[in-house]
Amino acid sequence: MLYELINPSDQYYFEAKDLEIAALCVAVIGQGQYGATPVEEGATEVPLFLLGADKWFKQQFKVSFEESFDRVLKNEVRKNELADAFESMIIGSLSDRELYFDTINNIEDTKKKEAFHKKWVKTKTSSLNGIGEYARELGKKTRLLKK
Repeated sequence: MLYELINPSDQYYFEAKDLEIAALCVAVIGQGQYGATPVEEGATEVPLFLLGADKWFKQQFKVSFEESFDRVLKNEVRKNELADAFESMIIGSLSDRELYFDTINNIEDTKKKEAFHKKWVKTKTSSLNGIGEYARELGKKTRLLKK
């Protein structure tokens, strides 16, 4: 599912397999200060967790934030779904996102893909808050975690 990250900085969208992955992604990236609105009408939003995430996580998933996070990291499939969500955090509008993926998916050379990505981020970013790059690094680190 596609979500818009609610933050005081630039516009970002990301994809998450389900609400739990979206909530973990947002909670970790924003440290409670960001939320997310699903693009799909009627789907559940991820609120800001300014006063903590446990109450909302228990209502939604019957476990605390920490229990949810641990459960996901211990399951290789779910861990990779969380990494995918982090890495899908792209700056720009929905039409920008479509253009980004149309372009990057047609570049075969890894170095050229990385160069395109860096140029995209540089031209789209209007603040000092590099949410997308931070999320990308979290994705890489998440994939490297051992059970």
